[in-house]
Amino acid sequence: MSDDDYGFYGKGIEGYAHYTQSVEESQKGSSGGGPKKNNSSNNNGGCILLVILAVLIYLIIKTIVDG
Repeated sequence: MSDDDYGFYGKGIEGYAHYTQSVEESQKGSSGGGPKKNNSSNNNGGCILLVILAVLIYLIIKTIVDG
């Protein structure tokens, strides 16, 4: 392979551009094969909902037992 041949990506400046783009994209991805992490702030919505639901169920049961 000569210096300006980037194999699958092609030859010359176009091959180099495709090669570097592929390398940059692979480095941005996750380091493992698992799912990518979601960094949004909406991840705690389910936990809050479960706590509220548990409190409501407790209050309903308490009202039935005391009433």
